[in-house]
Amino acid sequence: MACGDEETLPKAVLAYSHSWLPAQVDGVAVRMMAHVKAMVARGVKVTVVTPDFVLPADAAAGSKQAPQLDAIEGVEHLTVRSQLTPIYRKNMCSEFSIKNLRTFVQIIRRTKPDLVHGTTEAAMQVLATACMICGVPLVISMHTDVAAIAASDKHFSNLGSGCIGRLHAKAGVFFTYWGYRNWAIAGATYFCVSRQARAIMDTAGVRSTRVADGLWGPMVDREIFRIYTGRQSRGRAAATQLRHRGCFPHGLRWACHCREGRGVLGEGLAAGTAALHLGAGWSRVASARARTDAWSSTPAAL
Repeated sequence: MACGDEETLPKAVLAYSHSWLPAQVDGVAVRMMAHVKAMVARGVKVTVVTPDFVLPADAAAGSKQAPQLDAIEGVEHLTVRSQLTPIYRKNMCSEFSIKNLRTFVQIIRRTKPDLVHGTTEAAMQVLATACMICGVPLVISMHTDVAAIAASDKHFSNLGSGCIGRLHAKAGVFFTYWGYRNWAIAGATYFCVSRQARAIMDTAGVRSTRVADGLWGPMVDREIFRIYTGRQSRGRAAATQLRHRGCFPHGLRWACHCREGRGVLGEGLAAGTAALHLGAGWSRVASARARTDAWSSTPAAL
């Protein structure tokens, strides 16, 4: 899809991100926040859901309040209960619970999105189940290489760096890949942000029919990511590249197709169609609604 093809965009999107600034800072948060801003600018009605970033025990005890999350104008921001990411336990994800399932179902039925876009995380099966119940297509952007993190972080497991800890980490990677397959079986379509992400899908055994063609680059905030078209000064782009070289996480340097102009953050980030956004994915997953219609007969009460 080209940047001007606004008519192919979905009218309403529910975006779930397991990270959001300033509560959980990583490349996923930056990418998804820029993606949401750009969708809103293109006239898409976006509802954002994130964890509340408070552990249930802390919330019950009143010892910690939910952090103030950065708001995006024109976007309703809702939260679900949180838990520490299993095994890794260095960041948070949504809680794997019936309560969160009920919350997701209620939000989807109230906001009536054309599709749901989620980021890979430990409790994604909850969101996938909610989408099945509501008969709404689910797309998942594949961001994180869990196996690489487990291999490089000696303390990936909370059981330590010894033999038991390493086995614990290997089990975590195994069940992560199992989850990827389960989500695909539940009807999710994957957007891979890099060739490495595509290779992970193959390693996990996800069928190619559940993976969108090409590499996904979100709609982006051109000011944040310093994207310039061929009509703009190359000198400005070169100066920006020099200023910001090395300042962005590697995960932000995605590949996307280029019609004109040059990449500013390296070969992967193109200027012209900087697209390759949810709009392109929407054309791929719109047909998924027919495949999910069968779930609309699921009893409404949950």
